[in-house]
Amino acid sequence: MTEKHMSIYEKSLPIKYPMISTYTQHAHLLSILEAYDKAESWIYSNYILFFSNRNYKRNSWCDFYFPMPYEIRPSDCCKWLITQKISWDTIKDKISITQFIINAIDSNQYVHLMINFYYIQKSRLYKKNEYVHDTLIFGYDRSQETFKCADFLFQTTNYEFADISFEDMEKAFLKVKYEKYCSYLNGLIFLYQFNEECDYEFDERNITNGLIQYYQNVVPEYWKLYNQKNGELIVYGMDIYEVLINYIKISKGEGFIDIRPFYLLYDHKKIMIQRMKFLENSGSDNEKHKYLELACNYDNLASIAYIITMMVAKYNIIHKDEILNEIVLQLKKLWKEEKEYLESFLG
Repeated sequence: MTEKHMSIYEKSLPIKYPMISTYTQHAHLLSILEAYDKAESWIYSNYILFFSNRNYKRNSWCDFYFPMPYEIRPSDCCKWLITQKISWDTIKDKISITQFIINAIDSNQYVHLMINFYYIQKSRLYKKNEYVHDTLIFGYDRSQETFKCADFLFQTTNYEFADISFEDMEKAFLKVKYEKYCSYLNGLIFLYQFNEECDYEFDERNITNGLIQYYQNVVPEYWKLYNQKNGELIVYGMDIYEVLINYIKISKGEGFIDIRPFYLLYDHKKIMIQRMKFLENSGSDNEKHKYLELACNYDNLASIAYIITMMVAKYNIIHKDEILNEIVLQLKKLWKEEKEYLESFLG
């Protein structure tokens, strides 16, 4: 069977397991970008600065900072992707979602949409909980009548690749109450196409400037321009440590800690290691030894961050306050050592 003939029955766009998998928006974006070597420099020039609600207990959100994060998504900031957004209402009475997805993939477009996992047989939520989440679709197989998808809601809580049947996709898509869940994708289907003609130019100074902002807890200019109203409620950079330490202290006796911000810390240290290795291979010759040294230092920080994440998971099972006390000590250690490493690197 020829390749052309096979393409009628199946097609899969390039995909790779992402370096960052705390939140869906980053996991989906990076699973696409990491499959293309050209986008590597853009990835490492971003995912440096944190921003977080000052009171995580009251408003549980912290994330990597991108320009105007309340207005646009990270994918909109990336010149390596051509993004289209189509209203669900535009297509629902004109074409089945199955044919729409197949057409998009045939046009080399990844599909990002909301589905109800109550109707997905491959999900642990099947026939148990009505839970709507955004899924990335990167391929199809007509002979098996399945789509190749990525999400957190299959058999584990980890980011996974799995197949969803055409039949399940139709049900799961049509059973989304978009008026209830429109705030996330705003009732839209996102289409991503890799931009082979992107004119992004890498400059290692951008990474250094990002690290300075992270180290100095700098308020980004976009936030100053567009978000003054709630500026006092947000912290940036390494101030995230103070936020998480306070969150742990006021959560004693409650038996549950949100693991996401701690896993985000771990993701941050992991990508820092890869960022420094990238700079060692592509940066200025006189800086290579500094990049290698910082990569080794962040390897140590990643180990501490992983221990913290595991302790949070343990606390959510055992509920002993002494575990929280140890988490605070490890967070202070991580904070102190990272500050010292960056101070030496930037000095």
